[in-house]
Amino acid sequence: MSVSKTDKKYLTTICKKTNIELTQNNINKTYNLDFFIDTNHTNVNDIFTFDFLFNLLNSLDKANDFIESTHILNKYSDDNYDILIIFKHIGSNFGFLKKYLSFNLKKSFDENNNTVFNAVNINIDNNIIHNLDKVILHFADMTIINDKNALNKALIHNIFNIEIDKDLPKMMLNFVNLVMKNMVINLKQYIDTL
Repeated sequence: MSVSKTDKKYLTTICKKTNIELTQNNINKTYNLDFFIDTNHTNVNDIFTFDFLFNLLNSLDKANDFIESTHILNKYSDDNYDILIIFKHIGSNFGFLKKYLSFNLKKSFDENNNTVFNAVNINIDNNIIHNLDKVILHFADMTIINDKNALNKALIHNIFNIEIDKDLPKMMLNFVNLVMKNMVINLKQYIDTL
């Protein structure tokens, strides 16, 4: 059964903080996160480059409650990278291992010339991630849907499927999804100042 993002009866709201709604599709267990940006004077297409996104992630490390560090593992081209994110150790008092996320990120354009970032899980050398617990990114797609009337405005549509240890308490299962939302909130707040 195919479920579109407009089928509200299949969606559960996880968080509505800062007017950015994170929802889970109960049929296919994907998460959706959409928001609008208005960069005032900057063309949206000029913002969404790998250099911009990676520099933003690095700067968020210092201000972020969840991310300890980000690393580029491989650069295949200007539009294709392997990335590692190591999360801060949350839940150590309960015996949970520190978590990491490793993925390949590619930039492309869809048939409407909108920028699309696709991320998929990758495996990395165990020496790099010794004693860390893997968060599995089945996929994540971010599409920047340009406003046809204004180059400085766009809808950012995110859909992703992330899996963490199923043995975690129920309250922790949405942890990584909330981390993703926190990163998106920081991204939106930064872009809105441009």
